[in-house]
Amino acid sequence: MALLSLAKVTKRHGDVVAVNAVDLEVPAGARMAVIGPSGSGKTSLLRLIAGFEAMDAGSIRLGGALLGDGQVGLPAHKRQIGYVAQEGALFPHLSIGDNIGFGLDRADPDRANKIAKLMARVGLSPSMVDRRPHQVSGGQQQRVALARALARKPRLMLLDEPFSALDAGLRESMRHTVSDILGAAGITTILVTHDQTEALSFADHLAVLRDGRLVQAGLPEDLYHRPKDAFVAQFLGEAILFDVEMVEGVAQTPLGLVVTDRPKHSGRGQLLLRPEQITVRPGRDGAVARVIGRSFRGPYVRLTVVPLHSATREIALMVSNSTAPAVGDHVRLEFNGTAHMLG
Repeated sequence: MALLSLAKVTKRHGDVVAVNAVDLEVPAGARMAVIGPSGSGKTSLLRLIAGFEAMDAGSIRLGGALLGDGQVGLPAHKRQIGYVAQEGALFPHLSIGDNIGFGLDRADPDRANKIAKLMARVGLSPSMVDRRPHQVSGGQQQRVALARALARKPRLMLLDEPFSALDAGLRESMRHTVSDILGAAGITTILVTHDQTEALSFADHLAVLRDGRLVQAGLPEDLYHRPKDAFVAQFLGEAILFDVEMVEGVAQTPLGLVVTDRPKHSGRGQLLLRPEQITVRPGRDGAVARVIGRSFRGPYVRLTVVPLHSATREIALMVSNSTAPAVGDHVRLEFNGTAHMLG
C-alpha cells in the first residue's frame, strides 16, 4: 500500500520545467532513493513533497490525505514530514539539545527527557547536549539534524543528499546508521542523491529522474539489471553497450556470441552487459581481445581491452587484482548469465 502518492506533479521556474508530470508511489515503510544528474529535478521534487514550494499542477497525497493539488497546499509544518538537508541546517546559536528540541513544546515538563531519548536514539553522547554545532563533527551534526526531524514524529522522512559533505568512510557509516534508525522506527523514507552506489545500497525502491521527468522506478535490482534505456543503464553503474543483430535470442557482439534475455527474438537492438558478467581468462587460445590499459582500484583492476576480430573499440572490464592480466596480454572471455536487451 502506498503511503505517498504523486500524480502528474509539475513545477516550473519561469520557462524551465523543473518537475514534469511526475507520477510516483512510495510504499509504506519503504526506503526510496530518487537519483539523477544535477538539474534533473530531484531536490525540487523533494521540496514540493515537503511543502517548501507550491506545485503548478498535479497532486500529492500522504496516507490518502491531500497535501496539495496545484491550487491549495497544506503548510509544511502540518504535513507530518521530516526533512534533513545536505548541510544539516542546524541553528548555530542554539545548543545541540535546543536544536533537537526546536519543534518540541518548551512548556512540556518532559522536554529534557525527550531530547535525551532522541540523542540516545541517534547515537549521540549525553555530554554533547550543551555544545554548539561548530563544536561537533560533521557526522554528529547530521545525527543532530536527524534527531531534530524525528522529534516531530514524522510519517515520512525526506533526506536531501545528507551525506555528501562527509568523507567516504564516514559517509558509508552514516548511511547505514540512518537506514537502521529509520528502519527500526518504521518511518517511510525518501533519499535524494546523485551517487548510484549510495542509492543502490540504501534503497529498497529506486526512482530515476532526467530533465524533470521520471524515467524509471522500481526495485534497485530490476533497474540495475533491466534498465529501460541506455541513460538508466549508464547512470546506475559501469555499462557495456552494443548495437547488435539477434537471431533466436542470441546476439553477435565484438566479444563473441552472447545469450540475451529475449529467447527466440530476432532483429536489431541494443544489448547491455555489466562488467561483473564477464570473466576474463588470459591466454592466446580462443582469445577475443587484447589488454591495452590497466588501472588499480584496490580489490579490483579496471582493464581496458580492444576486440581482436572487429572494428577497434575500447571496452572496460573489472577483474580481481589477484588474477588481472598485464597490458599487452591476449584474453578470452566467458559470459555469465544473460545480457539485457534495452527498450
